[in-house]
This record gives sequence, C-alpha cells and structure tokens, in this order.
Amino acid sequence: KASIERAVEGCDVVITTANAVAPRKKTDTLKAIDILGYQDLITLAKKAGVQQFIYTSGFPFSEKNRKWVPLSDSKEKTEAFLKASGMNYTILQSDAFMDIYFTFMGTSLLVQNEPAALVNRPWAFMQNFYNGVKNDIENGKINIIGEGTTQHCFITIDNVADFLVKAIGHPDMLNTTHIIGGPEALSGLEVKSIFEKVLGKKLTIKKTPALMMKIMGNVFSLFNQPASNMFKLNYVNATESSIIDTNELADALGIQLTSA
Repeated sequence: KASIERAVEGCDVVITTANAVAPRKKTDTLKAIDILGYQDLITLAKKAGVQQFIYTSGFPFSEKNRKWVPLSDSKEKTEAFLKASGMNYTILQSDAFMDIYFTFMGTSLLVQNEPAALVNRPWAFMQNFYNGVKNDIENGKINIIGEGTTQHCFITIDNVADFLVKAIGHPDMLNTTHIIGGPEALSGLEVKSIFEKVLGKKLTIKKTPALMMKIMGNVFSLFNQPASNMFKLNYVNATESSIIDTNELADALGIQLTSA
C-alpha cells in the first residue's frame, strides 16, 4: 500500500492493466490484486489528486456468467468502486486478446517477438499446458473448444494499449465505459481457416467439449482458483459470442485496428 501511495504521488493520470490471471506467486489472488489492490490504488489515486483513472476491464459477459467467472466478478466490483470514487474515469472493457487466444490454439508463432508474453509468466499450470500445445499448429493440428462457431472480436494487445493512451485527457472518454474489440468478429473455425491460408496447409481439429471446461472450472474452484478462472473463461468464450463494432470509436480516436 505504501508503494502505491509513492507511485501515484504527483501523477495526473493512472493507466492500469494489472491482474492476477496468471499469478507469479500464491499471494497473487484475484481478491488481493483485482479487488482489494485496486481499491487501495483508486483510494490513494484520488487522495493524490489524480485527474483521470483509466481501467482495463474485461468483456461484459451475460450476467450469469459474469458472476460465475472469478475475473469478471472481480472486474465488475472494481468498476463499481471506481465509478463511486468521484474521480474522472475511463473504463475499457476488452474482448479476448488475439495474441493470447490464438497462441493457446496451438502455436508459438505469436510470441516469438514478445518478451513479456503471458505464457512466459512463471505459473506452472499455464506453462505446462502451453508447452503441451505450442507446436500443434505447426504440426498440422489446431485446438478448438466447443463447436468453434461462437464469434469474438479478437483484439491485439497493442490495440488495447492504443485505446488506453488515446483516452488520456480526451473529453469524450471521461466518465465513460467502452467495449473494445478488433475490426471483425471471428469464430474459432474462421481463425483456423486463416492459419491454413497463412501456412498453406490443412489443419486437423483437436476438439475439447465446452462442457468439460465448465466441469473443470467448477472442480478446480475448490482448490485452485486461477486454474478454475481459466477453465471458466474458456467455457464462456466457447458458448457465448461477443460481437461488437469498435470501428467508429477507433476512427474517432485515430486508431488503426489490426485484423487477424
């Protein structure tokens, strides 16, 4: 808490993307980071006279799933706390990160030039899973959860950063919440077709039933919340589409959205 107080001293704007999705240590829980940690940050930012607080949130799933997925529930609580703080705020609710979602379909191509890739965080559960699939696409297979027909406006991490920076001091972005995504809605099967076109070969689908993700999410909630959260996120993405149009907002802010 003391380090946060020092960090915000003299700041006009706070941009925050921190979360405990891939914990570096056992104390990095969603409650500690995404709820209590943010409450401390927001409270101390207001005390320091911060003029705008820009928060990276998650896609607003259906109410039932939003409460069921730990990360979504945490972000909803933090959004409410931020809005009640009295500070000028900007909340960006991002769709699935293209760089990460596509990687877990079975490739290391997307992280070769990314030194801070999520999959490189020291969390054994995720590293073990990623190491088991990271060569699948190069070897002719692709991992799809569910039927691969739900659509999402996958967005690059760089474009999320663009929105965060462009929001600084922008009068139309103050005290607003925006859902952001990439330039088109794509299903898992459509992403498969893109990989096939780029690599010039057909890919065989390795399908995991969406129900398996739901079951594992509930089971792991008893002893491993971060893993449970990942399973639940995968279930929701496999069963609930997120089709939005960010192009108008991107144009207004001067952002060139990157397509898959």
